[in-house]
Amino acid sequence: MVEFALVFPILVALLFGMIDAGRFIAARTAMSQAAAVGVRTACLGSSTGRPDVDTAVADAAMTLPGISVVWPLDCLPVGPGCTNWPKATGSKIVLTVHYDFQSGFYRSFTKTMTQTSRMVCE
Repeated sequence: MVEFALVFPILVALLFGMIDAGRFIAARTAMSQAAAVGVRTACLGSSTGRPDVDTAVADAAMTLPGISVVWPLDCLPVGPGCTNWPKATGSKIVLTVHYDFQSGFYRSFTKTMTQTSRMVCE
């Protein structure tokens, strides 16, 4: 009984640590997908502006409440094709998303996560 009482809390802490590590990896994967969807939406000819990109990112990462796009988007070459919607052909768009991850078991562990995706509009 004494050995069990000493070892059990350590095993439980390891178990929940592994679960949170899995959640962290899943969040990183979802952010990567959301950033790719967001930058693709920004390049689409049917895109009309910032609300379309924000909606696309939020819809792509439904498991990450509070995910957001860092505005303004980076765009090259700088000019009217980058400031107007839809984006001009040949524009290079760089989109960054932001998410504040908080561990479920270790409440003191929080991490601000960012993910960047790039695309050339065609």
